[in-house]
Amino acid sequence: MKSKFFLYAALLLLTQCSKCKQDDPTPKDPAPTLPAETRTGARTLGFRLNGEVWLPAGGTFGSGNLSAELNQGTLLINTRRSVFEVSQYINLRLTDVYNNTHFVLDSPTTVATGNYIRFADHNSSCEYESNSGPAGTVDITRLDPVARIVSGRFAFSLRKPGCPNIEATDGRFDIKY
Repeated sequence: MKSKFFLYAALLLLTQCSKCKQDDPTPKDPAPTLPAETRTGARTLGFRLNGEVWLPAGGTFGSGNLSAELNQGTLLINTRRSVFEVSQYINLRLTDVYNNTHFVLDSPTTVATGNYIRFADHNSSCEYESNSGPAGTVDITRLDPVARIVSGRFAFSLRKPGCPNIEATDGRFDIKY
């Protein structure tokens, strides 16, 4: 009788253990990755901000979080990330894009011509601009006026007293304008 009891107890224990789940080795929320470097008008933009992936996100009242406009040779790219407690935006202006593919971001945002970058972080109340000296570069890899596509790579470094330094690397964009 004792042996039957131990046999049933062992079987019960084994059947209960088979219902246990192992820990899932895949993370529940994978870390964001940069978009692929494409030239198809995929409506992407991304870069590493101080080592962390930065992607456009959110929007206000249904507005988009990434836009581009090309007017008389001047390209404007605007993007924002507004999620949870993060509220940041970027404005990029490149002039004479029909005749150039490499641009140095070194102009103040207050002048009517020139190439500039502006980065604003509303949470830290810091607004950075490429006011003096080269702050970064942009390389256009595709400019197609017929398909209205602009693609490229970028990087920039911005400093402002009293604010953390900004280092943007591995930047890429592929946008229809």
